[in-house]
Amino acid sequence: MKKGVLGIIGIVFLASQGLCLAATDDDRLAELEKKLEAMQAAYENRIEALENRIDELEDDQPTAAAPAAAPAPAATQPLPPIPETYSVEWMQQYAEQLAAVQAQQAARIQKEKDTPEFEFHGYLRSGFGINSYGNTMAPFQAPNAGAK
Repeated sequence: MKKGVLGIIGIVFLASQGLCLAATDDDRLAELEKKLEAMQAAYENRIEALENRIDELEDDQPTAAAPAAAPAPAATQPLPPIPETYSVEWMQQYAEQLAAVQAQQAARIQKEKDTPEFEFHGYLRSGFGINSYGNTMAPFQAPNAGAK
């Protein structure tokens, strides 16, 4: 008998709590909506202020000069075709054009030598990751090494 009465009292209690919760849920929802609208307005104002500040800073900065374009390599005419009989004029023309081509190649090779290139010989691991268990990656350590 006590179990039945307690069960009924429990059901009545839960039902009354449900009605109270339903009423308070609407109030809570309205309160949350007001807070959300206030946050959105605050964020929009902040974004607008930041955008205005960016515009001011961009206007204050002097415009950067465009980087100078690399000079185009001088176009060389192809070497003259080899005639059936050689003439002194042809040989001089051929020698001049050949010297120009060799000078361009030498300049290109020197430029390549002067330009530092990135060379890396070793182990590099960048970034982050996880192992198969979802934990962070372990740093590399050589076998039987005391340090990483």
